[in-house]
Amino acid sequence: MYFVPERLQRIFSVTEEGKEATLIFSYPYSFCGIADSFLLQKPSLYFFETLTASHFLRIHYERLQQLIQQYPSIQQFLTSVTASALQGAMYRQIKLQSYSNEKKFQELMQRNVRLSNIVSHKYLAFYMGMDVTNFSKLLNSQKITNHGKCHQKVVNTKPDTGWIELTVDTNHEQIILHRDAICAQSNISVRAGIKAIV
Repeated sequence: MYFVPERLQRIFSVTEEGKEATLIFSYPYSFCGIADSFLLQKPSLYFFETLTASHFLRIHYERLQQLIQQYPSIQQFLTSVTASALQGAMYRQIKLQSYSNEKKFQELMQRNVRLSNIVSHKYLAFYMGMDVTNFSKLLNSQKITNHGKCHQKVVNTKPDTGWIELTVDTNHEQIILHRDAICAQSNISVRAGIKAIV
């Protein structure tokens, strides 16, 4: 089992015909790995791939069992994490089976717009259970800004700078704000690290 301090990975499966299905993306500050294989100590049915250069903290199954014996609260933590992962997997199945492609796409953009700049669009399409062409059409209907600056006057009259991360949905004529920040020090430029998509 791994803990991810930075970067991005995915877990995927491959059918006998060679078709891939992206199951999970793992993000910084989360646990990752093939959980069922690790916990059941059986060969994995899935593959684990780093999408960016990654660093991990690793623990072996035997060492984890030793720590559980020494610190029983670790077992409670693992039970809680497993229950949370199961809840997320069940909710994802609801979305895959009942949401329209447009709704799945909008939810992904609202939750983590930067994925579309980091992860292959093919992997994102597989993850959402849609055709790559349909994903590209939905992506092209969105315009994601690169760096927005906002200014606010303070008592000493120096401007504070910051950034905003938003999506412009041209189909529904709405702007979705994802994140924003203002620098605590005046006259210092702050930028969000997102590549613009036009």
